[in-house]
Amino acid sequence: MADNGEMVLSGNKVASEAASSETRLPGPVQRSWAAVLASLIFSVAAYEMFDLYALVHWRIMFRTSPEIPEPPFAVFTVLGRLAWLRFDFAVLALVWAVWSFRTGPRWASIVALAVSFLALGLTVIMM
Repeated sequence: MADNGEMVLSGNKVASEAASSETRLPGPVQRSWAAVLASLIFSVAAYEMFDLYALVHWRIMFRTSPEIPEPPFAVFTVLGRLAWLRFDFAVLALVWAVWSFRTGPRWASIVALAVSFLALGLTVIMM
């Protein structure tokens, strides 16, 4: 303790506190929208993959016309890959939505999280 009743800190700690106080700017914290936008873009991509999956599944595979033969095996390959792409995009959307809580505005992060949960839920249900 110093003579005037204040605690004396080690020189390194005082220097680091002084440096950190100089780099902080007063005022509101600037938030980045990048993670929020990335999450929303991945969610939209997951929904688009679901639309493509439905198009291939219902319009190509299961036409109700008697003259159309059985669908080729390649259609099943396309459906399988679209299903995994949907899942990948939905998981990426969820990861970026969770990350956006660290960097983005709180309300936008909540919206991105809700949209990504819907995308993941739709993907898991329809897989």
